[in-house]
Amino acid sequence: MHDTKINRKDFEQRVLLQHTGKSSDEHRDEFNGILHDKLMLGQNGIQCKWYITITVTAINFEAANTRFLNYEAYLNLCMQKLGTEMLPLKANERVRILCDVFRGVNTDLTFITRDEFARRAEKMLCCPDYFEFKKDYFMFNDKYARCLYFQKLPTSSIADTIFKDILETNQSLIITKNIEFVDTADAIELVRRQITNMKQEEITKTKAAANAARGAFIDPIEGTELAENKAQAYELLEDLQGRNQKMTLCQFIIMITADSHEELEQNTETLRIIARKNQILLSSAPYRQEQALASVLPLGNSNSSDKERNLQVRRT
Repeated sequence: MHDTKINRKDFEQRVLLQHTGKSSDEHRDEFNGILHDKLMLGQNGIQCKWYITITVTAINFEAANTRFLNYEAYLNLCMQKLGTEMLPLKANERVRILCDVFRGVNTDLTFITRDEFARRAEKMLCCPDYFEFKKDYFMFNDKYARCLYFQKLPTSSIADTIFKDILETNQSLIITKNIEFVDTADAIELVRRQITNMKQEEITKTKAAANAARGAFIDPIEGTELAENKAQAYELLEDLQGRNQKMTLCQFIIMITADSHEELEQNTETLRIIARKNQILLSSAPYRQEQALASVLPLGNSNSSDKERNLQVRRT
């Protein structure tokens, strides 16, 4: 989810009225001025783009391409049920996305040929002049940026309205949700192991409470967070075994940009307030901003096995 400003040239070509060489051009200019003023106010000048990036593991390119085609057909069917369509991105369009992030939506970008891609010339067109990573933020060109991730999630579920609230802050930002499926057998084993650990913790606490009460039996577990986690674990195990549900490892990352460090801090606090309302704790990923940046871009760098190129923070 990329929330960014509208490209001026694209806006003028698609929306503004063009001159016809007649006396009515004066009225066209007046109408275009009204549209331009409306564009500069509030969220009218902001557009939200949605991207779905799929990564697969295969023995060669042909096998991977076959799986991509199958996924594309299935996703197109799902999007048609929602009344929308999904378009595959070409190489030049992917470079345009990175250029919008690092150089601005109004930057002119020439068409890149196959030979230029072969010698990796596209990096000179879409990458910033420099990166400087600090403890909990980074800088590129004349921008300040920070990556935040969901460190603590609510006990039940995340309300989908949180993303609507974030987008309504009228900031230039990227919201990325990386999803990785866990094999069903591995997921069942993981849940059972967690249940065993919670049972052992329950026994330990019960014995400690009984000893403190000099032999009187006391159940200190009922109504505590441990009891809630245990009940949720049993429910998840039933979903995996009896309802054919899948376990996923999820990673929520938000990248925000600003023109100054003060503005960056204000934008960060705005997001923290929204997160606290939804019982979510946001972390600024200290000393891991570079890995967070690699994970937030729609490039497929979210594989948990690649520990050097992505942020190692995942929640079931």
